Amino acid sequence: MPLHVRVAAVREQVTAVWANSQDAELLDLTLPQAIMMIDAISFEQSATPVLLAKHRYSTEHFIYVNEVR
Repeated sequence: MPLHVRVAAVREQVTAVWANSQDAELLDLTLPQAIMMIDAISFEQSATPVLLAKHRYSTEHFIYVNEVR
């Protein structure tokens, strides 16, 4: 059964952190290397949190773009 949730807001915290051994393996990095970590919480219209996400990115070949509509 699909869940129909309308995300009304997202709060993100962006931080630079040192990559760990798992990051290095998954992102094909040589340690030591800094990566970008994003912790995000998505809220529905009643301000109830509905999604928690933790992302870890290498910015060596990519950029982060956040678009709000």
